[in-house]
Amino acid sequence: MLHRIEGIVIRSMDYGESNKIITLFTRDVGKVGVMVRGAKKMNSRHSAIAQLFTHGEFVFFKAGNQLGTLNHADIISSHHRLRADFLLTAYSAYMAEMVDRILTDNEPNPFIYEQLIAAYDGIEDGKDSQIITHLFEMKMLIQAGYAPNFNECASCGADTNHPQLHIQLGGILCVNCTMKYPQALSITEGLLKLLRLLARVDLNRLGKVEVKPETKLLLKQVMRSFLDTHIGIQWRSQHVMDQMEKYGF
Repeated sequence: MLHRIEGIVIRSMDYGESNKIITLFTRDVGKVGVMVRGAKKMNSRHSAIAQLFTHGEFVFFKAGNQLGTLNHADIISSHHRLRADFLLTAYSAYMAEMVDRILTDNEPNPFIYEQLIAAYDGIEDGKDSQIITHLFEMKMLIQAGYAPNFNECASCGADTNHPQLHIQLGGILCVNCTMKYPQALSITEGLLKLLRLLARVDLNRLGKVEVKPETKLLLKQVMRSFLDTHIGIQWRSQHVMDQMEKYGF
């Protein structure tokens, strides 16, 4: 069957001397694998479309559960800047890996698809790549069924603004429950406000956000703890991202 689908390349691997196998994340059918013949050749008309983070319209033949074969493609956005900058590549690859490893094949997820497109477009437009990445982490955490609660006590359910966070329980604690859980983390009121923002804002509506470096560091630690505790995946691209940040790329 011939398919014409809009999608974005979230994984690309060499296959044989001249071919590539790409994983597309699409709005209509979710993740799908497609063979791109001749993509490794310099003069191939398909070499550009097989690049990571490329957003385009793909026409491919696919029979049953077999790998698809690309017939034609038109680029909507090449996202060249995401591949030209080492740190932006690391952030973008991390988000692509999250989609690839958390979502199930062949199951549409239009919301996450739109969020990924908005994340890549936002980074290319010069918005804060780290904040965008943490926002996308939050969307994926919620998608996986581990939505944190930043408005009610994760233990008793009482409304609270108390800046005490319990990662394992998945949210903040009220004053009374904080005494029951000495392992709870004390966070700043500014970080709590930022976490609430990340939990509710749509990436398509994200404007300019200015966050202090020390708050960014705390946010990274909190999001890393949530993902490690509730998702438990060792992200291949996370190490690269950490090294880029460490050495100031």
